Amino acid sequence: MEAKLPDLQKIYETANNLAYSNLFADLDDCGFAFVDISLDTFRQTWMNTGCGWTEPMQITGQALTEDYTTVASIQKTVPNGTAIMKEKWAYVVFFGNKGAYTVTDPKPEFFEDLKNRRMLGRYEALHTDRYSEAETLGKGGNK
Repeated sequence: MEAKLPDLQKIYETANNLAYSNLFADLDDCGFAFVDISLDTFRQTWMNTGCGWTEPMQITGQALTEDYTTVASIQKTVPNGTAIMKEKWAYVVFFGNKGAYTVTDPKPEFFEDLKNRRMLGRYEALHTDRYSEAETLGKGGNK
């Protein structure tokens, strides 16, 4: 079965909404901020039909399955005083069109996996410390 391309406009809109959410609450934007979003989309092969959504003891088909993974890199920069700027980065990992998890303070392993096109599945990202603190986008990801 051919992997279906994700809806990149929908993913971009989700990332843009997150740029103005509590994900960046520690940045006081005073009503003004620069937001830069880039999307990195690639095919990823999974060992089962869960395509990144599998949890332990969950029944899935045992087959090599391809689906698209998209990592949205969000950079938010806000003025801090006169000419000094504060910035924060966040990364949102999507499997297909669904947001799986966010990473706000990534370890080098996150960038290594991104470079190698082998992102952790949702369960592994949320229950291990390989990427540092990973958070969910809500039950089952965004719709």
